[in-house]
Amino acid sequence: MESINVESHRAVRRLFGQHLIQKGKIDVKYSIILAEEQDDRYLADYDVIFSPEKERCQKRVEDAESFLGAIKEHLKRQGITL
Repeated sequence: MESINVESHRAVRRLFGQHLIQKGKIDVKYSIILAEEQDDRYLADYDVIFSPEKERCQKRVEDAESFLGAIKEHLKRQGITL
């Protein structure tokens, strides 16, 4: 198991891609989900007029559930159980 420390959301995205996507450990679609989720989080924090529509919110929840499932499966393959 690798120990990686990050200090920014940008670093999380970069290292997620470098250590999990590029090495084929996680499907590339989860990199897209991570980017979209973080982009919306940024908008929610810093754009005072950001008001996502219901469908967008529902998609983010569905994507988050899928993302968490993929991470749990990856950890399970590594012998780590939650």
